[in-house]
Amino acid sequence: MPEGPGMELLQSTRALESFEETWRLLWDEDGGATPFQSPAWLIPWWHQFGTMDLRAVVLERQGRPLGLLPFYVYREPTTGERQLLLLGAGTTDYLDGVFGKDCRVEDVEAGLRQLLQMDGWDALYAGQLRASSLLAQALRRGAGTTAFATESCARMPAVGIEGLPGKIRQTARYYGNRARRAGDLRFEVERDRSGAEGQGWRTAFDDLVRLHTERWEERGEAGIFADPRVVACHREAIPRLLESGLGWVASLRLSGDPMAVCYVLVDAEGRAERTAYLYLVAHATRYAELRPGTLAMARLLGYATEQAIATLDVLRGEESYKRHWHVTRVPTCGVTVRRERKVIAA
Repeated sequence: MPEGPGMELLQSTRALESFEETWRLLWDEDGGATPFQSPAWLIPWWHQFGTMDLRAVVLERQGRPLGLLPFYVYREPTTGERQLLLLGAGTTDYLDGVFGKDCRVEDVEAGLRQLLQMDGWDALYAGQLRASSLLAQALRRGAGTTAFATESCARMPAVGIEGLPGKIRQTARYYGNRARRAGDLRFEVERDRSGAEGQGWRTAFDDLVRLHTERWEERGEAGIFADPRVVACHREAIPRLLESGLGWVASLRLSGDPMAVCYVLVDAEGRAERTAYLYLVAHATRYAELRPGTLAMARLLGYATEQAIATLDVLRGEESYKRHWHVTRVPTCGVTVRRERKVIAA
């Protein structure tokens, strides 16, 4: 029987950054990990939303990393509760640890025991977990855990226009023809792996921020990009994702003018049943009569099939368009652990 794992605790930003190369190798081994568990996504997130209390547990056996449980402590401002959360909480649709091929549920349980023996926390909340997650399984085995509801995600097969449901296919063709009569209609995908040297993604991302903000302002509300930390997070994450082959920024343009922009994370090449994850999409309301959202989705699905993508995951949210595209819901789960209070006799 394999021996129990050793542990290393990462408690600083520098330690987390130094672990990045090993983290990526672990992520490569973890066939169930999404791009949302990669360092390309989570290190930029930590730079903007992290606290001074990182508690990332590295599981090891015979000097070889087995897994990563990337937790931190967040103090809830209203109640003051000190919450153990997974990195990415709040802005990430799938949360989890990262586990090498030799990592077992028992190893994850051992790591959790060390984490929970530390002081300075009141409750652990691990949400947006998939049922197959080793972390979810290990948490459910523990005593005193409570399940809580989390948001489901949604997905659809990645198909070309011929494979779309009949009404959507007709709509995409009709408005595509109308748009082409109005100008030069192009679908441009930025997937340059040269990282910060590439410039196309910057223009596309700026367009995404502008279109998304305009749409929310028309409703009299502030969108997510009103928080400068969100903008800074994605400005750092996108070139990392592109360089790692884990992201696209796609634009639907009419004579050079952006009609819609899609921000997509994507499984690495070589993985079975690859999935693309549509994280954000925004379209120009001035082109509403040409159905830019429908046109962009149809083009994105077609492009995904060309890249050997099997599924498009449109993630959380109850946007009305998801009903029209015949999505299948993907359940997620959450587990809470509350710290036992020691009673001191008088």
